[in-house]
Amino acid sequence: MLPAIEYAFRNAPVKLRIARELYSRGLSIRNGKVYSRDFEIPIKVVADVLGVDRKTMYAFVSKVERDFVLQELFARLKPRPDIADMAPILGYEVLEFKADQANLLKVLDYLRKRVKIRTVYYDQGSALIVYEPGLDEDEIRFVSSLVADMKVVTPDPKKRKIICEKCEVEFCPRRERR
Repeated sequence: MLPAIEYAFRNAPVKLRIARELYSRGLSIRNGKVYSRDFEIPIKVVADVLGVDRKTMYAFVSKVERDFVLQELFARLKPRPDIADMAPILGYEVLEFKADQANLLKVLDYLRKRVKIRTVYYDQGSALIVYEPGLDEDEIRFVSSLVADMKVVTPDPKKRKIICEKCEVEFCPRRERR
């Protein structure tokens, strides 16, 4: 989440939660209304989904509309497709992990030399990298040594054979070799 948004709602935890949810879903606020790209979403529906009352939601929208910085930020939000779910169907692999920017750059530098990267998302310490298959187990283990909570999603049946029974992931780089 952007620091300007967190700062604006630092004393209002419910409104901060609304801001986080709208930001994470890419829902924008323009002219006192909530939008997903060009589709208007009724405020009552958004309030119900977020578990707040309409009055709180209207107060949140009103605050955003009154503050120039918030108005500009929320007006430009757009949803992004979650390619991580589609990547295996398209033949790509996905790395999801937690890392600071320095380690993310190390990982990207390492991966660029080995595979073709299709998409990179990074937000507040969480990264998602979609790439064309080509990493072997040792390379994945090296990447996992740089980051935390790594998850690999792959369409490769050979890599699916080494699924870790203890995790919910399709490839566990911490699992011992057989």
